[in-house]
Amino acid sequence: MLRGKRAVITGGGTGFGQALSVWLAREGVEVDFCARRADDIQKTCSIITAEGGMAKGHLCDLTLPESLSQFSSQLLTFDKHCIRYQFW
Repeated sequence: MLRGKRAVITGGGTGFGQALSVWLAREGVEVDFCARRADDIQKTCSIITAEGGMAKGHLCDLTLPESLSQFSSQLLTFDKHCIRYQFW
C-alpha cells in the first residue's frame, strides 16, 4: 500500500520523527525529512540506507521562515505522490 509513495517528515532527525522515517522506508516509501542538525540527518540517513531504504535529509529550522521556504522549494522539484506527517 505504501511502497513507491513518497513521504515528507518534519523532525525526522530524532525521536518519533526518526522512527517514523525509518519505518516508512522499511515499507518501501521514499522518505524526505528535515532536521535542524546535520549530524541528526546523517544518523537517520545511515539507518535507512543501511537497510536498503531511500531517504534524503534536508537541513531546516522550521522556526525560520527562510529555512522553511528553502525546504519547501527543494521538495517541489519532485513529482511523486506524497503522503504527509508532521512532528514538531
